[in-house]
Amino acid sequence: MASTYTKTDVDKMIDIYTENPCIEVVGKLANMFNRPRKSIISKLVKEGVYVTRGYRSKSGSIPITKLQLVRSIEDALDVKLPDLEKSPKATLQRLSDSVIEMAELLEDTLEELKHSSETKKVQDEIFEILGTTKA
Repeated sequence: MASTYTKTDVDKMIDIYTENPCIEVVGKLANMFNRPRKSIISKLVKEGVYVTRGYRSKSGSIPITKLQLVRSIEDALDVKLPDLEKSPKATLQRLSDSVIEMAELLEDTLEELKHSSETKKVQDEIFEILGTTKA
């Protein structure tokens, strides 16, 4: 059975790891203290300094769950769709992308209409001030 880490070893390990928290440093610490990498990681976790890498998909992106896709669709449409998460993930992704794109387009269109409405009001006020009629 391996002996426990000394306070000095733990302090040194924490100092080295916190300077550059990555898996390569864990490997160097394992060699330095002649311990398995899992033992080093375990100690760093117990000390509250270990930073996990986080899961990535094969393409390197952070994966999105079906539930997150459903929530984004529901938020964009402002409606609850309880059975939607039973759909295939690829379908949900396409639907989410389309709904979000349409919501953005609608928002832009409403902004343009608001702007054109304000422009028309200003034109009407100018014609009224000048006492002329529109052509």
